[in-house]
Amino acid sequence: MVLLLESPIWLQWLGGHPATIVAMLALALACGLLSLIVLWRRWAFLGEGVAHAGFGGAGTAWLLAAFFPALDRTGLVDLFVINFCVLTALGIGFVHRSGKVHPDTAIGAFLAGTMAWGFLGQQVYLNAYHRSPAGFQSLLFGQAQLLSWTHAQLAVAMLIVCLSMLTMFRKEVLLYCFDPDLARTSGVRASLVHFMLILLITLAIVSGVRLIGTVLITAMLILPAATAVQITRKLYPAALISCTLSVVAAIAGLTISTRWPALPEGPLIVLWLFVTFLLTWAVRHGRRE
Repeated sequence: MVLLLESPIWLQWLGGHPATIVAMLALALACGLLSLIVLWRRWAFLGEGVAHAGFGGAGTAWLLAAFFPALDRTGLVDLFVINFCVLTALGIGFVHRSGKVHPDTAIGAFLAGTMAWGFLGQQVYLNAYHRSPAGFQSLLFGQAQLLSWTHAQLAVAMLIVCLSMLTMFRKEVLLYCFDPDLARTSGVRASLVHFMLILLITLAIVSGVRLIGTVLITAMLILPAATAVQITRKLYPAALISCTLSVVAAIAGLTISTRWPALPEGPLIVLWLFVTFLLTWAVRHGRRE
């Protein structure tokens, strides 16, 4: 397997380090599956809020580095990004489950607060060192070619966790996604399923921040399923199509970026998914006419 991934043919075709290829394909598969849940539960804005929370985590690390230079490390930034994403996801979930605050209000509040905190930390760092923090642009828009095998292994682990949990609780997840009230009356622990799904989406977002960036990662949790349901409304075919579209977009983005290195992978992947969505919608709309 390692020899196959490191072969010149693969590298020449897809372009980039094999760790990048593995991480991107794992992320694409996970997002293809989770995209259906985001679509069913109408959690597109939730993904946006959690993704942007990572910027608040980075801002915290930059703020600490401004006062304690020994803490100016990329690893610390990644740690704070992960913690902020998870804590924000749990915070949104708790506020929403209380029933006293509309979910969009809770998400909007966390999104605005974490983004403001992130930019505050970035400006304090800029004033202290007279330069932007290392990895600032890649955090926003991704920089896949800088990934290590450790990140690739974490992305694969994230995919395995998502597949395992969705398979193990597939009946509860389906019932909760389609009708939460019926799920509760049927004995499903709706709160447990609710937070489990939020954490799975958060894991995908955290894994994709360095690949796609906090600004664009949400697109991979929306567009695959949005395109798939234009083709079929059946569950398993839609899941297969969603995963296929996501993987094809990842491969296309990596391949195009190889041919034209000035074009970054993240925006290319998102644009590929967006164009595919528009074409699919146009074909379906044309048939109805």
